[in-house]
Amino acid sequence: MYTSQQFCDFHPQFQLISICTAKHQCQRKFCSLCGYKKEDFNHQLILNHIFQEQILEKFSKLQSEYQLSNSVTQFKTIQTQLEKLQEEIIFLLSNLKELINCISKFVHQEDSRFQNLLGQHLNPLECSNEDLQFLIEFLNENTLKDWWQKKDAVLQQMPKVIIFWEKLVSSAYSLNHSIDFVKNILAQKQKKQIVIQFNGLEKQNEGLKPTKFSLMTQPNGDKVYSKNGYTLRVDKLKQGQKEEQVILNLEQIKHLRFEGQYGVDGYKYKQWDIIWKGQQVGGGLYNILGEKEGKWIDLCENYWDEKKVVEIGYYKQDKRVGAWSQKWKDQIEEIGHYDNGIKIGKWSELSEGFWDASQVTYYGEYLNGKKVGRWDIMYKKQFIGGGLYDLEGNETKIGEWIELNDGFFDYSQVTYSGQYKNGYKVGRWDINYKEDQHEPFKQIGGGSYDLQGNETKMGQWTELSDGFFHYSQVSYSGQYKNGYKVGRWDINYKKDQYEPNNKMQFRNQIFGGGGSYDADGYGIKNGDWIELCEGFRDDKQVTYAGEYKNGHKINKWNIWYQDPSTQDNECIGGGFYEEGCDDIKIGEWIELSDSFRDASYITYEGQYKENKKFGEWIIKYREEQIGGGSYDERCNGMKIGRWIELSTEFARYSQIIYNGEYQVDQKVGIWDIKYRQVNQKQFKSIGGGSYDKACNGMKIGKWIELQDGFRDTSQIIYAGEYQAGIKCGRWDIRYREDQHKSFKQIGGGSYDEGGFEIKIGRWNELSDDYNNSSQVVYSGAYKNHKKIGIWTEMKNTKERGLIKVKEISFND
Repeated sequence: MYTSQQFCDFHPQFQLISICTAKHQCQRKFCSLCGYKKEDFNHQLILNHIFQEQILEKFSKLQSEYQLSNSVTQFKTIQTQLEKLQEEIIFLLSNLKELINCISKFVHQEDSRFQNLLGQHLNPLECSNEDLQFLIEFLNENTLKDWWQKKDAVLQQMPKVIIFWEKLVSSAYSLNHSIDFVKNILAQKQKKQIVIQFNGLEKQNEGLKPTKFSLMTQPNGDKVYSKNGYTLRVDKLKQGQKEEQVILNLEQIKHLRFEGQYGVDGYKYKQWDIIWKGQQVGGGLYNILGEKEGKWIDLCENYWDEKKVVEIGYYKQDKRVGAWSQKWKDQIEEIGHYDNGIKIGKWSELSEGFWDASQVTYYGEYLNGKKVGRWDIMYKKQFIGGGLYDLEGNETKIGEWIELNDGFFDYSQVTYSGQYKNGYKVGRWDINYKEDQHEPFKQIGGGSYDLQGNETKMGQWTELSDGFFHYSQVSYSGQYKNGYKVGRWDINYKKDQYEPNNKMQFRNQIFGGGGSYDADGYGIKNGDWIELCEGFRDDKQVTYAGEYKNGHKINKWNIWYQDPSTQDNECIGGGFYEEGCDDIKIGEWIELSDSFRDASYITYEGQYKENKKFGEWIIKYREEQIGGGSYDERCNGMKIGRWIELSTEFARYSQIIYNGEYQVDQKVGIWDIKYRQVNQKQFKSIGGGSYDKACNGMKIGKWIELQDGFRDTSQIIYAGEYQAGIKCGRWDIRYREDQHKSFKQIGGGSYDEGGFEIKIGRWNELSDDYNNSSQVVYSGAYKNHKKIGIWTEMKNTKERGLIKVKEISFND
């Protein structure tokens, strides 16, 4: 704590004589010359001996008031008492185990006596006098009945032993959590609210696609997931909890829950259940060190409604062991074996992007956790590709391979075929595609890699866009030099299977899609460019036209939209970039919504300053202004005041808006949900509720919400109550055929009051695709997060109302 340094670092010839007590960061120790130069804070420089006197005086004054020295004695006393209690607990447990062991032996002995002496080979003449007396008593008295009554009385008491100690241990854990909480308070400084942006995955028509969201950690440890001002999930800090892994899948953020208790040091302990949409789908046991033990049901990576796959097997000290199986759509099959957490032998694996429309699996062999030999790629259980790994266990690809595109699915069947050398692509690689499962693959692109094994692209290439699929057949053609794009690159778009790939030609534009890279081979864009919007497709033919300079957008960029029915191309937006900066937007801009397409023609108009929105922005649907609000320039471009926003799924047949107030980018107070059917002029209130100002945008109180996918032909709402962002109590499900009719209750049930959003008791639930032409209801009960007993599937008909279709049995 103390240092013997007496001379100034900056003026070694001068001794240190004073201390700076100002509330800022500085060198603190000053010589006379340093002090002379520090004119602004001269009054806060105190001579060393005076500083010492003031410290000792204040300490002496406060010591008696707060009894600082006495705290050490108190803690020593507590430690001594805990050690004595520990000895007593160990003694009591040891004695208790010995007593139960003695009782167990005696019970077993008496049971055996009856079984042995009253067996099939009973011969009284061969019995000892003691055993014969036992038989006589059995004959003349109720000895067996008396014994069973005694044993039953004893056995009824035994569970109480476990219950008592379990309650004691549970209380001890709670106390441990409380003391740990106090320790953290003493050790940590005042926590601040932290907001971090994450890259995640979001459900779209073509599976899970990249997206961005925010995670706010509050000073009390609660975590709030949100996107574009909408709260997706609130994770309240549980007793004993430390850090948890951040969820990156927005479907899991909205629908996945974990329930269990924490042991010491934030370890999960005992039984933990995995809950999906209120129903248990997995789980298992943790030991006292937070390691998985015994039988577990794990969710597959990126589990969601279109990928409801679970993996079933055993853990030993957090490592998988033995045979593991996989369950998908009620089908269970073995996938492979683990040896102390390492994969061995033959395996069947799902692709990383597996879902209902992308049923891709891999079959092959593992050696000490590394792929070796032949691995086949199967699509809907039919061979589609694969190749060889070396036999040395380095998991190195060699020879001919057919690989699948990362976004491979029913409407994007793209493969790559070529040669590997020591794990690197070499020579010619072809890109192949087929539009129908029953058609052969056709080459639509490709190019060459160098032969030296550096996997460097060279020469002419035709590549596909990241989101290439049936309704978005976009490719890029041009030259590579030393792995970088050079010269002119063209963008080609094929509208349908009857139209050949052609350069994009739009009216009112001088040149087709694409542009030029620098000739020096550094892959830098320069000059005029026409680029495609993210998610370009038949009903979203949006392009951006403007100029690049040294890889950065400059000057005016226009946004063009080509109507899919008329083929008219129109400039519908755009704005300016500041030259010399990294794509910084400035001034007036008209932008398109992320979900912009022909049925969702939504634009935003407003001002940018240094790439941040400020002032008033308006939202238009085609030419009609239907929303908007303000951004606060002082608060880093955050939303403030009254806003009218559109739902993320706003479209021609799903016109939903939200009306309410923002306070520093958080929704507060009452928000109304309004809706209108197609061809109607006025929006009418249909739901809504309140956000708590004190809880960072958490929903509270009574709410009426719209089902995901709400539209003209599927008008379903949910009515119930929130507590701190969590559904609780009774929630009703209501439905109407159109906005001229009233909503009628057709389902619902209750959530627990414990803050876990878990379904309990009787529920009537709707099928995922419930709409005017398909009205299916499921009725049954929940217990311990699971559907139990008999669930009845019913169909609503105009002629006969609800009729039973079938019954489904669930085990308790």
